[in-house]
Amino acid sequence: MFTMPAIPCIPTPSSGIILKEIDLKAKPQVNFDRYANLLWNDRTEIPRDKTTIGAFYDLRDQAEIDIRTIINHLAANNNLRERIMEKRT
Repeated sequence: MFTMPAIPCIPTPSSGIILKEIDLKAKPQVNFDRYANLLWNDRTEIPRDKTTIGAFYDLRDQAEIDIRTIINHLAANNNLRERIMEKRT
């Protein structure tokens, strides 16, 4: 008689929903955004010059600063253009 080997019990992955963040006073069928996001909206400030925030937007902003710094540094080096032109010929 063949028996299946024991399979370890794997916990169900969480949904990613943080229940303590839900505004239970709001009715989801009336205003789901308020129900799901009110507490986050209350403590999160989006700068006036932005339409959204997030890690990828932060990375983009930092990359723009870094690129501008590099360009300014290269532009400040007066001999750089001449050296580049010499290497091309």
